[in-house]
Amino acid sequence: MKSFLDAYKTYESVPTRQDITDLDAHFRRRDALYRTLGLVPNHLEGKRILEFGPGSGENSIYLASLRPSTYTLVDGTESSIQSLEKIRQKYYSDLSVELIHSDFLEFQSTAKYDAVFCEGAIPTQAFPEPMLRHIASFVKPGGILVITTVDAVSFLSEAIRRFLARLHVGQPSLDLSHVPRLVAFFQKDLDSLKGMSRKREDWVIDQIIHPWNGPPFSMADAIATLGSGFSAHGTSPRFFSDWRWYKSIHQEDDGFSTGLLASYHSEVHNFLDWRFSLPAADMDSNNILLALSLQVYDLEFAMESGKMPLGSMPLVSLLKKIWDECTQLHDDTRLSLAKAIQVISSKAPVEECDLLGWWGRGQQYLSFVRDSKIIFGNRQTPNLRGDDAI
Repeated sequence: MKSFLDAYKTYESVPTRQDITDLDAHFRRRDALYRTLGLVPNHLEGKRILEFGPGSGENSIYLASLRPSTYTLVDGTESSIQSLEKIRQKYYSDLSVELIHSDFLEFQSTAKYDAVFCEGAIPTQAFPEPMLRHIASFVKPGGILVITTVDAVSFLSEAIRRFLARLHVGQPSLDLSHVPRLVAFFQKDLDSLKGMSRKREDWVIDQIIHPWNGPPFSMADAIATLGSGFSAHGTSPRFFSDWRWYKSIHQEDDGFSTGLLASYHSEVHNFLDWRFSLPAADMDSNNILLALSLQVYDLEFAMESGKMPLGSMPLVSLLKKIWDECTQLHDDTRLSLAKAIQVISSKAPVEECDLLGWWGRGQQYLSFVRDSKIIFGNRQTPNLRGDDAI
């Protein structure tokens, strides 16, 4: 299979374009995201910002509007750099901006940044852990890191849609010639996704056609990869509550990442369907959901990569197990799951995709604060030990 970057280079444009005809609405969405992550927008004014994988660049307009002192954007595709340059000239030509055409892992700098951003680029990479460690290495002590994660639960509905798309076309490998047909195929499901600001053609390319190169990368994976050198700060969606008295938080490990990890395992069933927010579930039940969803992902990955033939029965078997064993799910989610099982099991041609409005929570955003020593109010060199030395 092609690498993540090689696949992007085959597209006429980077499939991440956002509708910014209403720029105020776009800014309000980004402002809400950052505030959910614990970032007060004005606090980025005058700061040094580094962004990996800005894609077509619409989101960079908002970051640039916060007036950082420097803004460095790194992307490995030439079409992204060209799009970014057009956007820079139109929206923030007066800002100190550096556009760097580079693979993430080849980017080097002696500078450390107040805030480092990387959206939609780490999950499904062949080797996500070293990529995240490299990206995180540019955050200065006390600085902010913002990334996105995807787990097999939040992506289950998309994994099913990827299979249905291939069943509809009749082959495991898809290309750009299938885009118009698949936009029409997914019309009913996309119509149900209110608030979607992404172009539908780009969604089909990026979420249905674009090849997976590795596993999903969850919140738990991100916390484990970053280790004690980074402390969890915020998430979107926001679901973590911390009732500790602040005066009890004085150990070197502040416990924020540990608390988030525990919340993740008791709340991950809520990542399956964005329509509902259910009470916390026991971790054993959610671990079953995680394990079965990952098996679905692995099965779909094997079929798309040619390691297994395109077939319905193994997938139907796994989906039935989820329906039978994961009773913590909402009844409407179970109804959508039953509809998917019915459609996949049928020998009739699949004419349209209709999962009854079921969408997962897709990718999640996480912010982290890099560890630093605090001595009489002055921040010193971070205490890097073992897995902290990123």
